[in-house]
Amino acid sequence: MPDALQKLCKSSNVEYRLSNVIYRLIEAIKVDIGKRLPPKKQEEILGEANVLAYFKVTEGKKKVHVAGSRCTKGQLKRDANFRLMRGEEILCDGKCNLFCICKILIDM
Repeated sequence: MPDALQKLCKSSNVEYRLSNVIYRLIEAIKVDIGKRLPPKKQEEILGEANVLAYFKVTEGKKKVHVAGSRCTKGQLKRDANFRLMRGEEILCDGKCNLFCICKILIDM
């Protein structure tokens, strides 16, 4: 690459790369572009549960949504995000505040 072109690239803040094999240059550009893109959000399904009852409970002045459920596949973790769905419709999406089994508070 000529010195005049290198100086022009530096003054214009243009990144350049030298390579004698085209596929190495393409791979380096792919890696660089991959670093600049935002990370992809991936969902992992830990388990599934059937909702037996869905109701609202009043705690002081707040109304809290409660889903009485039975785990059918995998496991349910308290610190994971939950999605309550009916068919393809999402009813509720978020974290679990309380995890109880027969009115006994469970710490997981």
